[in-house]
Amino acid sequence: QFYKSMRGLEKMQYPLADLENAFRVYALRVFQVPFFDLNPAQSVRFMKKRRPEFKKQRTQVQKFLEEFEELAKRTETVSSLERAELAKKLYRFVDTQEDLRNKAGAR
Repeated sequence: QFYKSMRGLEKMQYPLADLENAFRVYALRVFQVPFFDLNPAQSVRFMKKRRPEFKKQRTQVQKFLEEFEELAKRTETVSSLERAELAKKLYRFVDTQEDLRNKAGAR
């Protein structure tokens, strides 16, 4: 689902709100944290309390949420290059999670 969403967003040069939405849907499904109902700080606390096994991922998720907030404050001045770089980071994060899940499943 994430990759399908991202391919569609690529055609529109990664609109920021849609990029954030795709990430939150992915994170909701993988980490089972209500990212849409909580603000970023609450999401991280929830993840820390209920999903402590995702310590490394929690740090990365927090960075993404902070980056989305920072970019949302200056939506008008965010370049397409910045959005593309953010999309690359999201792809790398998701790919890393898929690799970890595949390794865990192989055990």
